[in-house]
Amino acid sequence: MVDAARQAPPPHVLPSPRQVRDALVVGAVVLAAALAGILARPLGLLSDLWPANAVLMGLMLRAPRLAGVSCWSAAFCGFVAADLLTGSALAMTLWLTLANLAGVAVTVGLFQLRPAADRRLARPSSVLVMFAILVLSAAAAGTIGGVAGPVFFAQDLVPSIFNWFTAELVASSIILPVLLTFPRLPVSRPGGLARALHGALRGVTPGALAPAVSVVLATACATLLGGPGAIAFQVPALLWCAVSYRLPVTVVLTMAASLVLTMAGSLGTMNVFPVPDTSAMISFRLGIALLVLGPLMVGSIQAARAELLLELRHAADHDALTGVLGRSAFLRQGQETVAALAREQRPFAVLMFDLDGFKAVNDGQGHAAGDALLRLFARTVQRTLRRGDLIGRLGGDEFVALLPDVDGDEAQARAEQMRRAVADAPPQGDGRDRAPVTASIGLVHSDEGHAFRDDARLRELLLLADKALYRAKHAGRNRVATVRRPLPAM
Repeated sequence: MVDAARQAPPPHVLPSPRQVRDALVVGAVVLAAALAGILARPLGLLSDLWPANAVLMGLMLRAPRLAGVSCWSAAFCGFVAADLLTGSALAMTLWLTLANLAGVAVTVGLFQLRPAADRRLARPSSVLVMFAILVLSAAAAGTIGGVAGPVFFAQDLVPSIFNWFTAELVASSIILPVLLTFPRLPVSRPGGLARALHGALRGVTPGALAPAVSVVLATACATLLGGPGAIAFQVPALLWCAVSYRLPVTVVLTMAASLVLTMAGSLGTMNVFPVPDTSAMISFRLGIALLVLGPLMVGSIQAARAELLLELRHAADHDALTGVLGRSAFLRQGQETVAALAREQRPFAVLMFDLDGFKAVNDGQGHAAGDALLRLFARTVQRTLRRGDLIGRLGGDEFVALLPDVDGDEAQARAEQMRRAVADAPPQGDGRDRAPVTASIGLVHSDEGHAFRDDARLRELLLLADKALYRAKHAGRNRVATVRRPLPAM
């Protein structure tokens, strides 16, 4: 065994192709973002808007696998390369890179201690959590990077620390929420991105664009009029967006408006300060960072409210025991589907199910065994359904399914498939009480071309399926009985 251990090959320490690809992507993105920040800064000074740190935070929080050693190393190389390419000294480059990575590390580390919902800003409190983390991150970066002020830029230490702190805080507060909330784009599927954009733009009316237009007008007024109150001009418009749009849209509009104000104030094109100085710029940046919180908080509350309503609707529409549609929800959705199929002269089938021997199981083994049998049946049948099929529980052990776009033979084959799947399910119960699970099925089908009225009613179809089910039960159970004839006008 010792010889075998000595001859064992060394462990695989080289990064995988995916790790190499991830590291190259992270390095390239950091390099591009850092170059953008460097080229936008005043000559000989630090950047007023540094996007690279926020972008790196977003990458590592959206894809936690990127927070590995290879990607951190790639990010370090990206920061260093950007500074060296623009003529910075090596000592200053290494010091500023250390400050940047320290801020990113604080953000990523603290977010990893929080629930995943906070990384999506899925709860109203998530916005405050994010802001608190970004304050700590900016403090870490500012403490380290602020020392570079007196050493490399001839600035006083305290103003340099606050200057770095506010610049870091405003950039991350503006950019990071977009990266955390933006939906994943289906770029891996052919035509996926085009379909996603088409779906997002479909149904957009001029009235729906009014909140976004108001943000543009408010931003224009703020930059043209200036003054100490200019940063508040956008608040009503952004709050309007927060109650009108989904959270990602609100976040993007907030970022765009805040970026315009930040750059206008930094470049001096917006007259905000009576006497421009460092303290005024620090106050201006803090105001922008705090401005972002309002729309984000309202948008997050709206998103949480919409999610809660969806959960309530799902609970109201679905049977609590089996998870399939409840009676009223199935009748409502089924009627809408049948009416649409009838108008378009498309075939469909309605199946009525009844569990054989359910009463004996319920009485002999107890309601817990009966409930387990119902759940097993529902799971088994659901595995055989396609997208667009409906299944619901009418009550007790009676279930019903609606299968659109099936001809008569396919409907018969699908019903037999469901019957066999239920019969092949493991028996329920213990010892001598173990009973096989079977179901009788009544099937009613309408072949394409039969004359329907647009108000075809589902209840009449259920009556026909119930009659077929009655025949299946009396013919020996565990079988499918079919009604295949032109349905009467409804």
